[in-house]
Amino acid sequence: MRASADSVLFEFGPSRQRDLAWRAKFRQWQPQLQLLFVTEIALWKYRARLPGFELPHSVGAAQRAFAGELAQTLEAIADRMEGRPPQVELFEQSLARLERAVSTYEESEPQPATADRFQAFVSLHRRIESLTSSLQKEIGNAV
Repeated sequence: MRASADSVLFEFGPSRQRDLAWRAKFRQWQPQLQLLFVTEIALWKYRARLPGFELPHSVGAAQRAFAGELAQTLEAIADRMEGRPPQVELFEQSLARLERAVSTYEESEPQPATADRFQAFVSLHRRIESLTSSLQKEIGNAV
């Protein structure tokens, strides 16, 4: 991303000023985007069901729904940046559904050994929701 943003410095033409303004915005958003990417990598372990990262079926289904809605939200952000109207704006509800799935599972099958793991799992998803919502607002204001 940094290399692409830096290449704008060497481009000339009628859109140069607009491209330079976008470059500044991308550089400003880069830490958030990196954190979003790193957090998604951490959550991949749950989706891949690596040893120690297995999820009950109901929680796994809620996580897949969350990931799908995250993908749609990121596509909507890209659409907005390209001047197209966004198609999706309901990402916050997917976090609530995921939290309910975890809470329901913990209530039905309380296991102290997994409580910390679920807390970390939900915390990672909250972080993704927060970063994505922040980017949505910032990009919406920039467009």
